[in-house]
Amino acid sequence: MNAIQFQELSSILSSLIGQIPLRWGAIQNDLFDSKLDTFKVDTFSQLESAIKEFTPKLQNYLKRKWYLEKCAKCDEYLFGLNPNVTPNPNPHDKKFDLIFEGKIKFDVKCSIIPHYLQSEAEECIANPQRMIESFYRRQSDGVRICYQNRLFIVHHSFVRPEHELNLRCAWDTKKEIYRLFSENIHKIKFRECYGCQAGVIFILERESGKVSFSIDGLTI
Repeated sequence: MNAIQFQELSSILSSLIGQIPLRWGAIQNDLFDSKLDTFKVDTFSQLESAIKEFTPKLQNYLKRKWYLEKCAKCDEYLFGLNPNVTPNPNPHDKKFDLIFEGKIKFDVKCSIIPHYLQSEAEECIANPQRMIESFYRRQSDGVRICYQNRLFIVHHSFVRPEHELNLRCAWDTKKEIYRLFSENIHKIKFRECYGCQAGVIFILERESGKVSFSIDGLTI
């Protein structure tokens, strides 16, 4: 992805916020994933055409899957703007997405605080270990089973849950947060989970329309 492609895609994703489901409608599963390779679908109109004969539940699932995949690509692009960050040259490699300082590899996972933990959001931000373990269990089932270092980008609004997608599209603020993370990566104390190292960046809304953040293990 280059700068022009990022600007185009990030703008489109921002414009689609009201059309994207806030819930998957089903636990992520191999059967639904097999119905359409959303990575190969470039535009939302192409997606709508491809899924028009599917059940409403499956359409809901694939819309959210496609959208979050595109958001993740934009996040990875923003990380790659930092001089000490290199994207994996093989985009089909599931082992990692980014290399920091030429040696620290992370698979990037963008998510939200699990619904069953959202009433304890402040505790999760202060100590995300339980949340991280939940992510590893849930994201390593079926064909997705793989354990590697992961960097979780977790979006949470204390104002309204539906603002999640606004936080995912807070591109200008995310650019600065990712710069700060990348510049200070050697100062961060990552967490151990399933024999891997895990990092967490929280993208937060504590006041309406204001984006804040917390980087687990980093005190500045």
